[in-house]
Amino acid sequence: MLVEKGDVLTAAREVQHWIYFRSEPARALFRDAAVAAGFRFVSESSSKGELPFGIVVARTQSIEQNSIDRTVIELLNLSRRFDGDYDGWETPIVTQ
Repeated sequence: MLVEKGDVLTAAREVQHWIYFRSEPARALFRDAAVAAGFRFVSESSSKGELPFGIVVARTQSIEQNSIDRTVIELLNLSRRFDGDYDGWETPIVTQ
């Protein structure tokens, strides 16, 4: 979809990632580990359900397939360490 909109995949930009947890302590441990791994804390949320404790972290990077795949795998593995669920990423379109 990004390519269809003219995105320059090699351009560095902020990429935000959403992860959800069963408990606040697990989310806090993930937050500390993600920051230590070079991500920036963006926000937290709470809702109802099985995984009510959400967090958004971000890092500036390109979204070339190999690069974004490595980041997603890194966060997926990190979230699993704390019984979390990686939900996806979002980024603005960069055309220059």
